[in-house]
Amino acid sequence: MACIMLRHVFPNVAHLMLIVTVLEFSSLILYEAVLSYVGVGVDPSMNSFGGMINLARNEMSRDPVVWWSFASAFGFMVTVVLAANLFADGVRDAFDPRARTFRARRRPVAQRRGA
Repeated sequence: MACIMLRHVFPNVAHLMLIVTVLEFSSLILYEAVLSYVGVGVDPSMNSFGGMINLARNEMSRDPVVWWSFASAFGFMVTVVLAANLFADGVRDAFDPRARTFRARRRPVAQRRGA
């Protein structure tokens, strides 16, 4: 029974489990950023995306506007989420058995005619 599960069932659902895991990872990053920005997330002494955005918001209220800390916080957050999604896409392409296409090899024209 375990051999059947590992050989036939697992390859057909592994890519689905990976997609769900990565989507949940991306949503957890966004949830953490929102909760930390509001102030109910992780401890303020810890570094987090929401804390970085909140500190950048405070910096933007100064007279010479410091916008790059705000842009870098969003840029890092987008980069982490995009990297996780691209990694999962590559792994899904490698392990999805239905995405593999096998084409029959065609013989050259000269061999088909019997020459």
